[in-house]
Amino acid sequence: MNLFEAVLSLGLCLLLLKGLFPLWEQWRESSLEHKLASDMCRVVSAVQAYTQAHVTELYAEAEASSGPSWSSAEGLPEVFAPYLLHAHSGRNSLGWHYEWYLRKLPLGEATDDHALMLVVLCQAKTSLSQKMIRSAAGLLARQCQSLPVERYHELAGYLDDQGQLVSSSQRLDLQAYGIRGQEGSLGYVATLLGAEAWARAYGSDQLYRTAIAGMPQLNSMATDLDLDRHRLANVAALGLLPVSDQEPEDALAGQVFLRESEDGETLGLYYQQRQAGGLIRRKILDSSSPNLRGIFVVGHGQRLLKPECENAKAGIAVLPLGGRGSDTVESAYYEEDAVAWTIRLREKLASGLWQDAQAAKAQVLTFCVP
Repeated sequence: MNLFEAVLSLGLCLLLLKGLFPLWEQWRESSLEHKLASDMCRVVSAVQAYTQAHVTELYAEAEASSGPSWSSAEGLPEVFAPYLLHAHSGRNSLGWHYEWYLRKLPLGEATDDHALMLVVLCQAKTSLSQKMIRSAAGLLARQCQSLPVERYHELAGYLDDQGQLVSSSQRLDLQAYGIRGQEGSLGYVATLLGAEAWARAYGSDQLYRTAIAGMPQLNSMATDLDLDRHRLANVAALGLLPVSDQEPEDALAGQVFLRESEDGETLGLYYQQRQAGGLIRRKILDSSSPNLRGIFVVGHGQRLLKPECENAKAGIAVLPLGGRGSDTVESAYYEEDAVAWTIRLREKLASGLWQDAQAAKAQVLTFCVP
């Protein structure tokens, strides 16, 4: 190859590269736009799932221009981690972090209900061309899936220099809701059903942590509750309803229940225990009893001091909570001296021998008897 042919070949290669470069640049921009949109959709999906799972408490905390908010500037908040299929650093491939906001919006003058507006921003740290950010916003609108509820408003777009979220069809002034973002950031907004409307439409079979106006059944259990040996803490009061006389006696074994006393005029608190000779019912308290002085969970051999009772006698009730199995404690009693009780729990082995139920626990109520 002579010099002329070499120069000609080089020129042809340069022309070819010049023609391919715009195609490569177009592919690079398209790839980045898809990455921005798909990464944000992952985060939006997790935030939506979290909002759905905690809608009543979030609704109660939100206001028109303030409310719950989060940022992933220092890493993804742990509350969202369970709703992501894969771990997420809290930033996208450009290093942009995410911010989440919840606001409460009135649905109109004819109702006191409100909608819950969810805003997710991907805060820009680097400048992209208007074409790229608009294209990424369009992909975001098509790829992100909404919560499975009726929605009044939803849009995806980008923030302009006025702090407005611009979509293909409208603008939303986020600053009116106390939300500020960087120009060029991606944004997603979904205005969801308010808590009351949500509950009426979708939550009639769920138990709610907070009260929903006019729907007390949402805070009421429809079945027995099994705590699986977990404790019930910080109870201010327990309201008991009397057990019906038609309730099978065997069904009450090992339970504390309220029933009419033998005189038929007062209510009594009873404990029904299964023993070798059958079922034994013990009265703990009735409505004529003086103040209850203490409730304890104790083990075999534990010593409890008697309460001070002026012009009355100290009383005690021992309710076994189980040993190796819930039915193994067949004898629960106490020994006493002038100042204290010692709790004794016994269980019967398969051989017929009795032994101390060292692993068992009992609930003990102390009170004063006139």
